[in-house]
Amino acid sequence: MPDKITTKHLKVYATPGVHTEKIKAAFQQNGIDIQPADLASPQHSDFTLLLFSRPEAHIIDQMQNGISPLVSLDSWVSTGKAMLELNRSMRNRVFIADADTALLDTKAFAAHTISLLKNQERSPLYSPSKEKQHATSQANQESPLHVIAAQAVQQSEIAQNILAELCASSTTTSTAVLPLQVDLEKAFTEVQRLQQSAEHRNKIQEQQEKITELEMENSSLISHMHIAQEKAEKLYQTGLKTKKKLTQNKKKLQSVYRSKSWKITRPLRVLLRLLTGKPLRTRKS
Repeated sequence: MPDKITTKHLKVYATPGVHTEKIKAAFQQNGIDIQPADLASPQHSDFTLLLFSRPEAHIIDQMQNGISPLVSLDSWVSTGKAMLELNRSMRNRVFIADADTALLDTKAFAAHTISLLKNQERSPLYSPSKEKQHATSQANQESPLHVIAAQAVQQSEIAQNILAELCASSTTTSTAVLPLQVDLEKAFTEVQRLQQSAEHRNKIQEQQEKITELEMENSSLISHMHIAQEKAEKLYQTGLKTKKKLTQNKKKLQSVYRSKSWKITRPLRVLLRLLTGKPLRTRKS
């Protein structure tokens, strides 16, 4: 970490509805002119300050301009997702802060942020007095539009999850919240591991089902093969019997042809053929 942080070392990005002018001015008073960050192509040499506010504040601002709560909430969710993805990929160079809390005392927030950046610490940046937090929270909740905005957030599970993770990762929370961030990271890692394990089990199950189908097809083919072998064996045995009978009959005929009676009666057979007009047979051995 350099002793003097310049614009190339510190970038800032905020969720919709966060007014960063006062925070930037506080940093400028400390000699730092922070520049906007590009979440699409972050520079790994930068330290990025991510400022977020509750989605209700953005929804209220947009409703005053005639924009529906759902449209406003979608833009907040999209930015919140991008922030969390950057925090996961560049955790050691990203600081997430609650903008509403930081705006309660921008000078203290900026001074403490710079101190932590120089010392590469991840402890809470700034924790305002409970009186200031309570007064701000009560004033917001008394707004009629706050009820509508709060209902929109309550009906969006993804917005609640993003807000919870941003709050857990925020460096403006108390030290008591930081262990929750560690637990959240472990839980996220465990969820990824379980998802990978489930995908692996699903692939194994699909392969087992294919193997079972192939085994059934193989069993069917083997059964048909056995039936065909039995039929072939029967035909083979029938052929052997037929061949044996033909051989026996051939021997009998040969025996008849060689007998004396066949030779003696030959002139008579020739005469009968001549009388009946049948052609004479050639002599067989």
